[in-house]
Amino acid sequence: TNVTVNTGVLMHNLISDTVPFYVHPDFWASSLSPGAGDRMKVDVPVFSFNAVVERIRPTLIICDIEGGEIELFEHANLTGVQKVMVEIHQSVVGRMNIKRLFDMFSARNFHYDEHHSSGSVILFSHIHRVKLNPQDPAVAP
Repeated sequence: TNVTVNTGVLMHNLISDTVPFYVHPDFWASSLSPGAGDRMKVDVPVFSFNAVVERIRPTLIICDIEGGEIELFEHANLTGVQKVMVEIHQSVVGRMNIKRLFDMFSARNFHYDEHHSSGSVILFSHIHRVKLNPQDPAVAP
């Protein structure tokens, strides 16, 4: 199978073609915000989140964006998406924004999937697009 890897940042407000990305020695600690211990700053391309979702049509989205999940999913087109796995960062965004995130997903018929969530890593599954259990009365035919 052919695999295509695209490097960039997905956003809704495309204010420029690139944004600075601060690379940390532990890559998962890299960020759009500068931090202590960053190894280097690189400019990365910016893409429209909704345009990428419309083009690729994913069924699963996985993201760990250090507090940016609220802004990203607030205006996200999730048509056809079955599951979204996100690491939440309450210490960064606060309790009210965590509630907002859950409310946003709930309003789009996603639920907290306890079977595949652990601690701050949450799986939201769409109640009509994912069939977890054939006897689940909440699953649409």
